[in-house]
Amino acid sequence: MRIEGFAHILVDPIAETLTGHFIQLEGNSRFTWGLKAEKSLQVPKLHECCTSMNLSPVFWNVTLFHYDNNKTFTFENIQQNVNLGDNISLTSEFDEWVVNSNLEKEKRDFFFDFIAETLKVDEDAKVHVKKYNLDPQNLLSNNNDILVVIGKMKVEKFYV
Repeated sequence: MRIEGFAHILVDPIAETLTGHFIQLEGNSRFTWGLKAEKSLQVPKLHECCTSMNLSPVFWNVTLFHYDNNKTFTFENIQQNVNLGDNISLTSEFDEWVVNSNLEKEKRDFFFDFIAETLKVDEDAKVHVKKYNLDPQNLLSNNNDILVVIGKMKVEKFYV
């Protein structure tokens, strides 16, 4: 399974979650997937030469769910590029020296890539969140620190 398109992601810095939509573009058709992510609790170990001295690496477990057919895919340990600040980019292709907790090289059966192209903040972000229903439970209504990132996304699951 390989899907490409664009995503808009609401960043909740307080709850440390990401929510949004992934719009799959296929020919003249569009399919919408829901997107939710929580910070990974069991992060891979990175080789010390591949990490920033000032910033700890951030990893997410990202779940995509198709609104029409209830398909769900979870992608574990997607790394956020912390060097970009609020302009979040996510990838599964972060380091060839990734090892799991048993110190074995981690083999992935997927590819995940989100490259942010637009960052919306303050009132622009609030308008976008309401327009596209990115916060259906209205959890962020009193939060003035709302960020929305919009960009291209590509996902490939090799063994479905």
